[in-house]
Amino acid sequence: MSLRRTVDVPGTAAGWNDVTDQFVAALPPVPSALATVRAPSGCRLALIDPAILAVGPACDVAPRRLWGETVSLAVRDGSPLLPCSARLLVLGDGDPEASWEGGVLDVSIEAADPLLEQQRGAAGGEAFAQAALRTALAAGGADAAAVAALETAEEPSPASRVYETFVARWAEDVHGEALLPAARRAAHHILHLFREQAAAAAAYLRNNDAAVDAGRVRLPAHRVHLVLDNVRSAYNVGSIFRTADTARCAEVITCGFTPHPPNPKLAKTAFGAIESVPTRHAQSTLQA
Repeated sequence: MSLRRTVDVPGTAAGWNDVTDQFVAALPPVPSALATVRAPSGCRLALIDPAILAVGPACDVAPRRLWGETVSLAVRDGSPLLPCSARLLVLGDGDPEASWEGGVLDVSIEAADPLLEQQRGAAGGEAFAQAALRTALAAGGADAAAVAALETAEEPSPASRVYETFVARWAEDVHGEALLPAARRAAHHILHLFREQAAAAAAYLRNNDAAVDAGRVRLPAHRVHLVLDNVRSAYNVGSIFRTADTARCAEVITCGFTPHPPNPKLAKTAFGAIESVPTRHAQSTLQA
């Protein structure tokens, strides 16, 4: 079953408008559905907490990756599944702070007939659990292509196992009050696994580049010695090591409480530069 609705959005001088209530009023009382909202011409949609707009302009506090011409939301019993504290906002496209005269939201609602005929069940429950998890992943910043690849992957991965376990668990309990918190926890786990996978891929590239570099003739180092006097942050020190590697500095000398090899945080932020840049540690700058 497919329905189309339109929602009139009044103009505003604030550069944004909360249209959540108008959107909810346009939804039919179906048990489970997927609603796709298209923004008025010249505008964008975002799922964010409007309270953050009190901090600063929408263009600064609302990440652009959260803006889009369309937003898809799962619907349960006539109400959309929204991320915690989030509302559906219409934002000006070109200048988020400029006033606009209003427009029309186009709402497309899709629900399979079996979902309309049953409150629970394997088919409807699975589709609804998937929709809840997709919503939580999108709220966490997951790329739509990565989520699609996760759902269609032929080879199992840690992230796909978490996804499948969640869907199987909640397919039989789609109306439980704990569904949305569980979807957020599963999404958090999946996003962590996504980051681990990206870090592993980056490590492979770094190691591969190091192997390639090993076969090249290394240029002589410049006669530049960097002395780090009580630099507390391991992240800053790692950045300095990377810069020293790029500039072919002769040596990096760490002094006092400056983090120095071996240090797990330093190894993580230096990206292998601590292996390629000569370094030593001294108790004081005078001793160095």
